[in-house]
Amino acid sequence: MIIQAKPDPWPKQLAEVLHPVPGSSRLMELEEPFPVVYCSKGTWWRFWLTPPWRYDVASVPRLFWLFVSPFELGFEPPGSHDWLIEHEGVVLVDRWSLNYEEWVNEFDYTHMTRRAVDAFLAMKMREKEIPKLKRRAAYCLVRNWSLMKGADWV
Repeated sequence: MIIQAKPDPWPKQLAEVLHPVPGSSRLMELEEPFPVVYCSKGTWWRFWLTPPWRYDVASVPRLFWLFVSPFELGFEPPGSHDWLIEHEGVVLVDRWSLNYEEWVNEFDYTHMTRRAVDAFLAMKMREKEIPKLKRRAAYCLVRNWSLMKGADWV
């Protein structure tokens, strides 16, 4: 499998476009659209987090902070995961075209299952080089939470 070259320009960090919500200790608000870029099966894809959107910086219950605290996961992996959860896996996705060297929208909206959204979190944590044990703990917590809530939408 040939992996396409990384698209340019590469997006900035999610932390650069989030700002604290006044009066809240953990709630952040997105101030401008943010592209989430990822590679799947050798092709680069992108979807957008768009304002207005509030984000609670990985809502990990304090009981589980022994295993993984929300601040160890960065902003983008749990942020993009929370965005996908709020939109029930339905997002507008663009593909990077090597022929045209630009983003091309071919598919309108794509629908990801809850399992796929949780797997996306694992992929983004790997990409951001979160230590393996922390990644596994976060993924297991997220999957179990999904199953407990009965939120395994198709």
